[in-house]
Parts: sequence; C-alpha cells; structure tokens
Amino acid sequence: MRDTIFVSHANPDDNRFTRWLALRLARDGYKVWSDVTGLLGGEDIWRDVERLIREDVVQFLYALSRASNQRTGTLQELQVALTVARIAAFTDFVIPLKIDDLPHGETNIQLARLFTTPFHDGWATGYSMLLEKLKRGGIPKNPDSSPGLVARWWGDRLSPDDGVIETPEEYLSNWFPITKMPHLIHLHELPGLPLGGAMPARLVGVWHGPYLVSFAPPQDMAAELGDSLPIRSTRTWPVATFLEKGASGIPRRQARDLVYRVLRTTWERFVESRGLPVYEMANKALCGYFTMKLVKEDRVSFKIGGGSGSRQLVGHRTRSRRLPAGGFEPVKQYWHFGVEARPLVYPRFAYALHAHVLFSDDGLNIWQSKTALHRTRRSACSDWWNDDWRDRLLATMAWLASGNSSITIEVGTGAALEIGCDSIRFQSPVSYVDPDESVANEEESRPGEDADEEVEE
Repeated sequence: MRDTIFVSHANPDDNRFTRWLALRLARDGYKVWSDVTGLLGGEDIWRDVERLIREDVVQFLYALSRASNQRTGTLQELQVALTVARIAAFTDFVIPLKIDDLPHGETNIQLARLFTTPFHDGWATGYSMLLEKLKRGGIPKNPDSSPGLVARWWGDRLSPDDGVIETPEEYLSNWFPITKMPHLIHLHELPGLPLGGAMPARLVGVWHGPYLVSFAPPQDMAAELGDSLPIRSTRTWPVATFLEKGASGIPRRQARDLVYRVLRTTWERFVESRGLPVYEMANKALCGYFTMKLVKEDRVSFKIGGGSGSRQLVGHRTRSRRLPAGGFEPVKQYWHFGVEARPLVYPRFAYALHAHVLFSDDGLNIWQSKTALHRTRRSACSDWWNDDWRDRLLATMAWLASGNSSITIEVGTGAALEIGCDSIRFQSPVSYVDPDESVANEEESRPGEDADEEVEE
C-alpha cells in the first residue's frame, strides 16, 4: 500500500529544513520518511531507498536547492521517482519544494516543467500550500503519526545535554563598548522653544518638559541658538551621579531613560553625518543602511581578534520574473545591510547593534512595502549564519570608523563619545557542538560516490 511521503534532499546542506518538514508532516498525521528522521509513523526503518520509492511512496517531495540541484544522490532518487510516476501514470507524484535562491533558469531539466511549491519566501507559507496540495491529492493519513510521535522522536534522539561539552569558549557579542563617556549632562531650560520643537542642526539632545537634555555645555547652546532663544538656566550633573541617583524632580529610572535617548540620538546623528540614509523601522527606530553609492558591491575590511576579514554590505541576487506573454526574464534584486543601535547604560556603557537587511531594485531606493521587505528578508537571508551577521557588524563599525580602532563623536566643547570597534567578548564555562554538524562532519569524512562533488570553489 502506498501511504508514505518521501522527502529527498541534499545531505548535509538541507538537513535542517528536511528535519523540520518531516516532523511537521508527522505531527499533522502523515507517514513520512527522510534520511534524517527515518520512518515516522511506521515500524520498519527502510534501508533500500529505491524499493521504498517504487513500492510504498505515495508522494515524493524534492527539497530543491542549489545543493540538491546538482548532487548525484538526490538526482538519482528523483530519477527513480519520475520513472515510477511515468510507469504508473501518477499525476503530481513529484512535488519540488524550492527552499533557496536557485534561479529558475538553472533548475535541473527534470524539474523544469513541474510546479514548484515556494518555501524560499518562508517555510510556514510554503508548508500551508503543501498541506493544501496533499489534501487535494487525497494523500492518506496514518493513525500512528501524531504530535506525540514527534515528541517521542525528539526525546529519543536529543537530550538537553546533547552537544554540551565542558570546554570554555569565548563568544563575541553585538555589544560595542563606549570607552569614553562625557563627564557631564546638562538640562538647558529654553522656555522660548515649543515643546517638542525641532532640534538645532548642530546640537544633539532630547526634550524633557521645557528642558533640552544634552552633553553640550551652555556656551555651545548659546552660540548655536543665538539671542533669539536665550537659555533661562542650566542644571548640570555628573553623568554617573545622574544615572545612580537621578535629580530633583527626575527619578533614577527617568534619568536612565534620558541618557539612553541622548545616546541614541547621538548615534543616529553620527550615522547620518557619515552619509548613511536612514530607514524608519516598525518600532520607529532608525536604521542606517548602505547603498551602492557608498560601498558599491565591494567588500569592506575589518579586524577580528588577531586576524582580519572582509564582507559585502551591499549586494544583489538575480531573480526570475514571469513575463505577461509567457516565459521569464532575469531581474536584479539589491540587498542593503543596515544597523540600528540601542544604547546600554547598565551593566556597562555600550551600544547594542541590531542588524537589518533592506531591499531595492536599483541599489539606492528602498522598497515602500514593509510586507515585501519582510518576506524577501526571510528568503534572502535564510543561509546567513552567525558569522555572516557578526562579520557584517564588524565591517560596518570599521567603515564608520574610517578604518580606525574606535569611533569618536564630538558632542560638545571638551566632551566626546568614543566607541570601540571590537565587540565585547563573553566567556562561557562550557561549549556547544551542534549534533547535526557533528553528524555532517562524520559523513563528509567518509569516502563515497559524491566525494568529489562536495568540494566548492
């Protein structure tokens, strides 16, 4: 009886996706087989994959990626499935699942005419479309497949201690230290300026009632505002005292918020002064991002530890667009790396940099649709791992510092803010090795028919 869904994929490249998909299908009641989960919802663990496809598989799912599109093993499984479909006259027996940015024009010829379910714009979206296909196709469910089966699978194979080893390890954070803080903070009373009015162009500060809170001393304010907006009074405190105790009429929590806001505004003004355009995020925070005018698609160098590296901060990928008259044409889709900085005043002074990726059609003008940006970000960055994000943050800081070891921002006469370009490191007493990666490394060390094809330029 044909009652098994088979998931074919490139191992180890697409293991994470395949495991996720197989367990989701089992949770939703389907009997499913993949080489990373075995048979879910059945008693036998198949060793003969070809016989399984020829005799028991009711639906063949092909995880289509740059890796599987050229891997001998997966293409052999695909050939068997296509042969079964042709001999048995099955309709839609093979369903390709597009999981990365493989261009349509490069898709293996065996799959070119098959309708592909898009997972590259989001796994959840693709999965809902796949479930609808399985329902329409009348794919049978298995009473032994359930959420309980999936929970038992996890419990049997992965424990909380898996991958944890008692070896100290150093981790880089996204915290960049403020190595020099202004000593004083000032509250300038400006009754002549409307509450929430525009900030003078050369000054950095935030409003608190009738006060302009800033690191800049009174003489800087007076020089910028002129006689038309005289300062009625200025209240001044050491920053450390202000943060620890607050001030008259300003509780400690509000004092910390004021320093946080001044630091955030200082960063945003600095980023704009370096030529980065800003994009307003959904939370109203401003993200400074790179464009083709600033860095083109060149790699930006940075230092890390005792070594160095380089990363792109702007790039593009080629997509296929369907033409009204039929067929497809290639189009460029530019991505732009950007950062939003959130100040820390406790437990230490630092900026926590949060990475964002935006998109445009011309390398300059960001799309207006936040929905399109979110959807594309999920697919375009799906293969960016921790080192990709980390290196791009370091490259961003190196660029902003013009290659220096720190960024210096003048915030007033005799007052400067200095930010280190080397992120803060944390020491963990234990290390973690991903069980998936351990298995992958073991597999790669064994000689096989695809050994030569695993090597990438």
